[in-house]
Amino acid sequence: MIEVKEFTNKGIKEFESFISSLREKNPRERKKIIENAQKPTYLKQEPYSKKSKLNIEIDEYKEFESKLDIAIYLSNKFEEAGFKRHKIIPGRELFTWIAYLWLDQLCKPKNGDYKIYSTEKYICRKTSRKYYRHFIAGPYYIYSLHGKEKSKLLLDSKPYIHKENFEQLAGRQDIISNPEIISVAHKLYRDTENDKDKKGVASKDIPGNIRRFGMVLDQLNLTYDIRSMDTEEIIEILPKEFNRWIPESKGKNKDR
Repeated sequence: MIEVKEFTNKGIKEFESFISSLREKNPRERKKIIENAQKPTYLKQEPYSKKSKLNIEIDEYKEFESKLDIAIYLSNKFEEAGFKRHKIIPGRELFTWIAYLWLDQLCKPKNGDYKIYSTEKYICRKTSRKYYRHFIAGPYYIYSLHGKEKSKLLLDSKPYIHKENFEQLAGRQDIISNPEIISVAHKLYRDTENDKDKKGVASKDIPGNIRRFGMVLDQLNLTYDIRSMDTEEIIEILPKEFNRWIPESKGKNKDR
């Protein structure tokens, strides 16, 4: 177990430089560094890290199956410090430090190598869209807002993967912050009986796919006050292309 800390600005810059250096190394060197946990340990100390206001410890070597597992684990730890779910913990410095701690799990193993993704997936940014792309902050925030079941549509993937559902919904502030819209998406695209996504959710060739869901909501927002509508009301105004995902619904605007 290790005491949770936060990066200073100097620590964030140093970690970002380390990420960039990993990306430039040849596959053999990169694999050796990640598999042997050869992160720069000095980043855990001043002047790169500082004491967090959270008086908790987390397991530096805990392994996670999914983003949802990470979010639940951190939420439970944060609650130990008095931060209940729905009370979002501010601070990109904290989430960036945790990404540094679990870096080996946030790099995709590929043909014996490790893929290093775009920087904002490791360095938590201030802008909302890039904030959500962070491998730690995004999942935690989504889980804190929507709970376990309705977060599965976005978070039941490996820690190093943002699946298409996440890419299409998480970066849209008006969507991800609206519990009713996420409830609609869950009802449309999640097979709750088998605890998995419905087949073809992310297929561009199937009408009413999750990419279209976001685009259609943008259009409907021009006509309807969607933020004031509940789950069933939103389903009622969806075009007929979405019928296949929820055939029992009988919307008013099926000819839209």
